[in-house]
Amino acid sequence: NDFLPRRSPPRSAEFPMRTRLIPASSFQPPDSYWRLLNYFNLFRLTVAGFFVVTFVQFGAVLTFGVDDPTLFFLVSILYTLFAALMVLPISLRWPRFNVLLSIQVGADVAFIVILMHASGGIGSGLSLLLLVSLAATGMVSRGRLAMFHAALASLAILGEQTYRVLGLGADERYYLHAGLMSMGFFATAGLAFALARRLTASELLAREQSIDLENLSQVNQLVIRDMHDGVLVVDDR
Repeated sequence: NDFLPRRSPPRSAEFPMRTRLIPASSFQPPDSYWRLLNYFNLFRLTVAGFFVVTFVQFGAVLTFGVDDPTLFFLVSILYTLFAALMVLPISLRWPRFNVLLSIQVGADVAFIVILMHASGGIGSGLSLLLLVSLAATGMVSRGRLAMFHAALASLAILGEQTYRVLGLGADERYYLHAGLMSMGFFATAGLAFALARRLTASELLAREQSIDLENLSQVNQLVIRDMHDGVLVVDDR
């Protein structure tokens, strides 16, 4: 065995060797990614449905829809319908994973920022829901996508605050809250992506080790098959 190549053992029709090289263009997300996307959508459906039920039962309670109840209720219904419709593309796995993920995150940003605007702006606390979205997408997306989604959410939050200051005469001090929230978006997306990258590296290492073990087993079978002599090891019994 010492004289056999470690990474390129002899091939044969009976023992075809496996390879760990996968073209990037043909890479497909594992099933676990699609399951996470499905759980993420169930969370979205739960939150949107909660807004609808709460508004129907209690009206503009606390800060939900305090500035524009009609807009809040209408957007909550549309958000619920969007989450329900997303079940079909996820089950069909169409369109591509990254495209579907970006569509969902973009919709989350749009719906939540409008709900936040109808509820009094950054002070309503609804912007915290975007942290959940960015954490979930950071776990299943690649680095640049996670940062892009964080930038999209930050621009939406800052744009809404700018509109309130310039168009509605809101207090400028809330810019600090919007800026801190934007920093939180990037930190959440970055940390989630770093954690996901470590998990992915561990999975790839385990997969490579399993391939090495399988290749070594095939090499041993080839050696045993071509040996003219053999060794039998026994104990004192």
